[in-house]
Amino acid sequence: MSIKFIDSSNTFKTKAKKQLSVALHEMGFQATEEAVALAPVDTGRLKGSINAKSSIGYVRSAESEFDTIRGTVDPKDVIIGTNVIYAPHVEYGTKFSKSQSFLRRGMENAKPKFKKIIEHNKEKIQ
Repeated sequence: MSIKFIDSSNTFKTKAKKQLSVALHEMGFQATEEAVALAPVDTGRLKGSINAKSSIGYVRSAESEFDTIRGTVDPKDVIIGTNVIYAPHVEYGTKFSKSQSFLRRGMENAKPKFKKIIEHNKEKIQ
């Protein structure tokens, strides 16, 4: 009788890395949707520029070339934000205006959904 050992750790690692990227992309989508819902609107430029980028790509298509998140994203990261120049003043406030935190509150509001996203993607690895 012989026992044959089959090493499928590389296949597992590849699947796990792929599903991690998918999960992060989905989390970015959830956080972006929450932030968009909370963003104050005057002209709509800020709300329209909120985006997330993962190693898979953008979560939402950006309004214009100016309103994109530049650069590459590590497969273990997702970047959520906007590059509208006045966004930090809205998010954190100034001495003349109060904070209207839309990114931080959006992330907090999305956190309860993250566990489901992780569980769903974990099931796809096995």
